[in-house]
Amino acid sequence: MLRGALDTETGALYQLGVKYFHELYFDQIGADEYRDVLRAMAENFDAWITKAEIRKKIKIKESTLNNAITALKKRHIIVAKPGVFGTYKLPTRSFAVWIKAFTKARQEIPSTTPTAESVSN
Repeated sequence: MLRGALDTETGALYQLGVKYFHELYFDQIGADEYRDVLRAMAENFDAWITKAEIRKKIKIKESTLNNAITALKKRHIIVAKPGVFGTYKLPTRSFAVWIKAFTKARQEIPSTTPTAESVSN
């Protein structure tokens, strides 16, 4: 079932990602560490999460985390909570669900999972 969902040509998750999230998840992000931040945030779906909570979920240098958050905010991939420093969320629940499903499928069938390079070709 996962192979059918993530097949690089006909899989449902792949097609959803290409149609709706390709630019956010692949085109605008060049570093896997930045995607790690998104994956950590996706665990909370579209709820607010603090920088400290993100740091607890992933191993990342403080400077890399700072750079990731700055870049993701600037590119409108994450949203900062107005009036509250260091609190962020993904813009939509559907983006979070797709990240979680894509990540789970990648872990379970890594040999068929598209990479950023294969998706952009």
